[in-house]
Amino acid sequence: MESSHDQDEEMLAKVKLEGTYAILNPLAFLNLENGFELFNNNAIAPTVKKINENTYNITWNHALVPALEGYEFKLIGNNENGDLQYVASNKVGDEGILMFIIDKEKGTSKLSVNIKAGAAKYVASAALKK
Repeated sequence: MESSHDQDEEMLAKVKLEGTYAILNPLAFLNLENGFELFNNNAIAPTVKKINENTYNITWNHALVPALEGYEFKLIGNNENGDLQYVASNKVGDEGILMFIIDKEKGTSKLSVNIKAGAAKYVASAALKK
């Protein structure tokens, strides 16, 4: 009998994570060093690119928003809605969470970002464009 974790891994393998996402809720980006702030800007849609098996780069459509590069993700299980949670392990100095939320029934992914990396803080929720 196949374990649910194996089934979750198979599901994850079928879901497309790479591509350009559409912001679902207004993005907030703050650079605490230089005071640069960007709120409610849906034009900075993130693009996700796979680097290797579990590692992704996330770039933003704005010159002043630094990329989140080389984040390694790990499947940690389901949330209360039954969605799979694929979470990045924090790098040194990071606080918060960076995760893909995968709807098992629809086979779709959302990107959830609430992370402070270096002097920058990112808060966003986005869904992969079809």
